[in-house]
Amino acid sequence: MRGRRSNCFACSASSTLTLEGLKSGSLDYVQFCGVTTPVNVLQPDERISATHYNSIVANGAGENSVLLDVREKEHFDVANIPGAINVPFSTFQAKSRSTLNGDAPQLDWLPGDVGSSAPIYVVCRVGNDSQLVTRKLKDMGLDRQGERFIGDIKGGMKAWKLEVDQTMPFT
Repeated sequence: MRGRRSNCFACSASSTLTLEGLKSGSLDYVQFCGVTTPVNVLQPDERISATHYNSIVANGAGENSVLLDVREKEHFDVANIPGAINVPFSTFQAKSRSTLNGDAPQLDWLPGDVGSSAPIYVVCRVGNDSQLVTRKLKDMGLDRQGERFIGDIKGGMKAWKLEVDQTMPFT
């Protein structure tokens, strides 16, 4: 294992990172992850707001869809959107293999009873990893050349907390 880095926000001797800070959501994501600008790999029509996704679910239109939460299991276990399937980004990257089933690739995390045209929504913490996973799923052909909607929830769980459920912890 590497030793502590003297200038690291998380592991230096002068770190102020605490478990309480992580649980409260007060952690500065940019500072922690080193992301200086948000990822922007999707077109506006490939993204929906947390409010829009909530209305889809509330109207029953989301019954045949998949909500993929790509946060790590520890974050997912603290708080998640009901019905979400947790496939952490790190696992997805390591296990992005597909097997052919007819013309459409299938992934081992995709429930077998999901129709080939069922929309797939992807959510993460702030909307960066979900965009990357969305792009990967489309690159794999899971959108069937635009016949199936695959998109992310803009702003991720942070937006869900701000727009839909203010009582949810932000992890």
